[in-house]
Amino acid sequence: MERAKMKYASAAVAVLAAAGLVAFAAGILNLPPGTVAAAHGPWNQAALGGTIDITLSLVPAGYDVANGPYTGWCTEDNHQDDAPDGTLFTLYDTTDNPLNLPATYQSIPWDKVNYLLNHRAGTVEEVQAALWIVAGTDDPSSPTFPLTAAVQAMVNDANLNGAGFVPAFGQVAAVVLYGDGIGPGGFQDTIIEVPLTPPPGGEGCTPGYWKNHHDSWPPTGYSPGMDFDTTFGVNYFNPDITLGQAIALGGGHVKRLARHGTAALLSAAHSGVNYPYSPAEVILKVQAGDADSLAAANELGCSLN
Repeated sequence: MERAKMKYASAAVAVLAAAGLVAFAAGILNLPPGTVAAAHGPWNQAALGGTIDITLSLVPAGYDVANGPYTGWCTEDNHQDDAPDGTLFTLYDTTDNPLNLPATYQSIPWDKVNYLLNHRAGTVEEVQAALWIVAGTDDPSSPTFPLTAAVQAMVNDANLNGAGFVPAFGQVAAVVLYGDGIGPGGFQDTIIEVPLTPPPGGEGCTPGYWKNHHDSWPPTGYSPGMDFDTTFGVNYFNPDITLGQAIALGGGHVKRLARHGTAALLSAAHSGVNYPYSPAEVILKVQAGDADSLAAANELGCSLN
């Protein structure tokens, strides 16, 4: 995936602090604006790890999807037939602002669906059943697959930890194949998993590097004594801490976010590091609480060593 494609728009991300949710300003994938063709393999006989293998064609060059097979899942538990081979679909990035998706997809908690796909812990059938429940498109009166303990555990995990989740490098993002929308009649709606790979030559320096190399900070325009909350436009620490203190924090949750956010900002701002995000995008990710993608980028390797 090219550096220019794995970007967030510079528009502000609205953080709904009271609910612990994030409204995304823009998706993370560069998808073709027109339609592409798709062929669906036999149901529940897939070879790629989902419940259906989906092969795309007529995809123009230069996007984050390409012609070829993808891991696929059914969006709705309604036993409708798949669309005929060669049917044209519009692709939608589920990490985008839900209001930018077709109307019948806007109520689905796509952050939790993406969390589930990246934290699955069961058979293919159990993951599919959990996906339907999390998406709210299941049929509890006549489910295709039983509600096992593993299904319930994945649903509980996604509901507890999936709010605001954004896939990172090494993970996958769900992409909607939009034909006729969710609802009775028509054909089965599906999604594919699109792997998020770091850009060729992408670099990132770890928090440990920046903690131990204060001499590398000056070219970034940031210094260890600068206030963390002010720098990132947040209010995470009371009393306030500095960037130098943040980079040395141990532990998880907001401490992990501060540690990796600071390292990411320094890498993004340093002309000698080919970091996959810009400083503005790093700040947006910290405001959104997205430590995972920053941690993944910080492990890409540091040319300043």
